[in-house]
Amino acid sequence: LLPTELKFIEQEAFEFCTKLLSVNVPQGVSRIMKRSFSGCKSLGSISIPQSVEFIGKGAFNECKNLVVEVSEENERFEVIDGLLIDQEGIAIFASRSDIQGDYIVPECVCVIGESCFDNCKHMTSLKIPGNVKEIGKSAFQECKNLKRVEIEEGLTKIGESAFKGCENLVEIHIPDGVTEVGASAFESCKSLTSITIPSNLEIIAESTFSYCNSLKY
Repeated sequence: LLPTELKFIEQEAFEFCTKLLSVNVPQGVSRIMKRSFSGCKSLGSISIPQSVEFIGKGAFNECKNLVVEVSEENERFEVIDGLLIDQEGIAIFASRSDIQGDYIVPECVCVIGESCFDNCKHMTSLKIPGNVKEIGKSAFQECKNLKRVEIEEGLTKIGESAFKGCENLVEIHIPDGVTEVGASAFESCKSLTSITIPSNLEIIAESTFSYCNSLKY
């Protein structure tokens, strides 16, 4: 059990505690920092109390069995269909057990955060609505059964390694509003045969399409 007088869970505090099964964050904790539970592969549940106001990037990276519960009294965060979202519309973490088959990102999301959907192995198609402005670093990395991605107009940035290792993704249409595609964004998408690049794209970073061995046009 975590101490009841705890105020912060600092960066990487429980990183790679691979035998950790559950965490009940005590009331009074206000900040869960970057990568604080990253790599806790056995972690099955974590409870977020009313007092939590901030959750850092990648706080739950590689927690493939995790289900997040948020207190109904917490006004900062909520879980919608297995997706942890803050009040500013930043998607933080997706419960892997809830993300299966055809998936549509909720309309309230404006940023898909770092590693939010990485290793969602049961997601086969994805629709990103126009209210999403940015896809963060490694957001969909290693979604190995993802075959189709539909991105509506409105997106402006695709982050580093966003779709890296999506080895069954066949084609991608990058909307006209996108001005930057980050490093390794589509690296090792081995089935990718077609990609549409907008005329106003300003940056294609290093290794963006490296090892896309099937890419034709």
